[in-house]
Amino acid sequence: MPRFTLVSLLAALTLAAGAEEFQSAGFTATISENGVVTDLKYAGTPLIRRFFLHGNNMLSEGEKKVDGRLFQTADSSKTTVFKRDGQSLLVAKKAVMRSLRDDNRDFIDYTESLLFTPEKITCRYEVTTKNVFYHQTTPFCVISELPLSLAGRGLLFTGKDGVEATRVLPKEYTPDFKAFTASSLAISIPAGIFRLKGMDGISLYFSDTRSWKGDHYRIDLSPAASWTQAKKTFPEGSQFTIEFELTFEKEN
Repeated sequence: MPRFTLVSLLAALTLAAGAEEFQSAGFTATISENGVVTDLKYAGTPLIRRFFLHGNNMLSEGEKKVDGRLFQTADSSKTTVFKRDGQSLLVAKKAVMRSLRDDNRDFIDYTESLLFTPEKITCRYEVTTKNVFYHQTTPFCVISELPLSLAGRGLLFTGKDGVEATRVLPKEYTPDFKAFTASSLAISIPAGIFRLKGMDGISLYFSDTRSWKGDHYRIDLSPAASWTQAKKTFPEGSQFTIEFELTFEKEN
């Protein structure tokens, strides 16, 4: 992904006046005023319902119980800007995100940089915490919701051990379909192969939300981190980067 400075980029772009559409013969998507990407398709085939930045501060022992979750979908700021160049669309945002409860102190500074082209989408999110966070793995991820219309499609993924494995996306929920962690995955659709790859140590956690009465498949993209019984402490000013790319390979 281009290593632009956000200050110079924001100066060159156009402030969003509403949702923006990216259209091409390949990827298409809608980007909302708050930078959430929805209705991602390739050649008309739905691939991702939406993806967005998410955070969660797990309280330390003895703290007042409040909701420590942060969702980009609830971010009311309208600071997303766009720049079109031929067949590409550049999306950038710099904002503050607060937790769901007004009385909760949790908040972060974050930037979002997305580059859409017909065959490839690159995504980069940068987070700086403004207070102490606690978590058993890592407090931030990008959530991607995949539609159940992909049921029956073949799935190839590379596990954290570097070994490739295959699955078939289940049409009905079954506990036999176990959640898994991967560095990349590919889904076969009629037009070709859709790939999602984490960059620079980003891992993918794939699950079927029907296990908790959801209605989609889900991929959480986050910096790879081991789980610990005791909550880890992330001091104010901690920084996190989540970078990944979406590509498509047409069938010959």
